[in-house]
Amino acid sequence: MHTRTAVFAASVLTFAAVSTVGSSAHAEGARSVDSPRNVAKSTKLIASAEPLPQLPAASAPAVEAPPGMASPLTTSERPAADKAQATTTTTTDSDKGATFFGGAGMRFLAGAVSRQADTVNALEVSLSFRGGYYFTPHFGLLVGVDGGFGELMKGCVTSGRSSSGDEDKCGAASVNVPVLAQYAFDTRRSGAYLEGGVSLFNVQLFTATKQTAVLYSTADLALGAGYHFRDSSGRALELSLHADIGQYSSASLNNDGKSASVDIASENRAFHVATTVGLGWQF
Repeated sequence: MHTRTAVFAASVLTFAAVSTVGSSAHAEGARSVDSPRNVAKSTKLIASAEPLPQLPAASAPAVEAPPGMASPLTTSERPAADKAQATTTTTTDSDKGATFFGGAGMRFLAGAVSRQADTVNALEVSLSFRGGYYFTPHFGLLVGVDGGFGELMKGCVTSGRSSSGDEDKCGAASVNVPVLAQYAFDTRRSGAYLEGGVSLFNVQLFTATKQTAVLYSTADLALGAGYHFRDSSGRALELSLHADIGQYSSASLNNDGKSASVDIASENRAFHVATTVGLGWQF
């Protein structure tokens, strides 16, 4: 068994009734027809009477349409306006609300644990899961979990081949919690977007024969950009590019059962950059 060592680093009818009024003047007129004097008297009485007040012109009662029926005066106008209003509301509502993302990609890490340490490179297959809420059609907040596993490509010193005959290799794994503000130029499910925030609780693991090194960074700067290709179902295929930039603040090493931990002084810290190209679905 050959041993190997590693140098380690760092989305809701009206009815109207019309009543008629009868008059009793017809009976009185019938009794006065026998005498012309009565007729004249009647005529004089009528002529000397004050004019009857004018009655207001009869007007048709306003008839309201039954529930569910459009008014005949606005039949040709209201549906179009209502339809336009409903369409606008639907579009706006669909572009706000909860959003979820899941995808995979490739993550490349480059950097060093400290100024005195050699640079290390690691290539990992990454998995990302994020959820959040878009408060407007363009702005939202997301939080999630990113993880990866792969190989330490540079910084792994091997002693040749293992007992099985395979070439010695060093492993790599990582996990972090991104908290991001995202701005979509079109909508959250269509077009380009930019994002920025922090990557919290960053843990980077390197493994070798009988050796494990764990590097810690409390918060890294997180930046990203991407594009959403919306389909007919309302989902969006997302192509993205992300970068986490930071410095490891502490490390722990286990070497053949013996462990040690160390805090890295701020003046000795070195920058590392983890770049991820991803592809996934947004719901």
